[in-house]
Amino acid sequence: MKTDKAKRKSAGHGLVFDIIFIILILGLIGAGLILILLPEEQESVLIEYRVEFDTVKKEVAANISVNSDFLNENGESMGTVFTALIDDKIIEVPNRIDVQNIEYKKHNLDEYRTVKATVKALAIPKNGGYYVCGLPIRAGEELVLRQPYFYGTANVLAVRVLEEE
Repeated sequence: MKTDKAKRKSAGHGLVFDIIFIILILGLIGAGLILILLPEEQESVLIEYRVEFDTVKKEVAANISVNSDFLNENGESMGTVFTALIDDKIIEVPNRIDVQNIEYKKHNLDEYRTVKATVKALAIPKNGGYYVCGLPIRAGEELVLRQPYFYGTANVLAVRVLEEE
């Protein structure tokens, strides 16, 4: 039978072993989490994409600032506006010649404009497309873009890669 002193001594060695074992396990778990959650290096490319704001009020259309950034709904930069072209908003309206024949003629809306802009941005190529701030940039995609005095929904018309990094 062991004495009290021997029991305390063996219990102390077990406690030290348990503490070392717990520290090792926590260290391994921490190292695993760091490796899993560590963001991987992603290559980026400089792209240029053209967007069209189809129907913009005349007073607001001139507020797009060249050489400033378009922001998405979360306030993240979607790229720098390189060019902006303001054009008349033209629609087709029916022109009745008689009851059976209807022709369409072009009509200029005075209070609205169409704005086309070219934007340069750093994008991440992924799944055969390009992503800026997690949003896909491809022809036909719809984006909500804003600047300090401008807000609108644009359709992406074209995307091209300028240079690869």
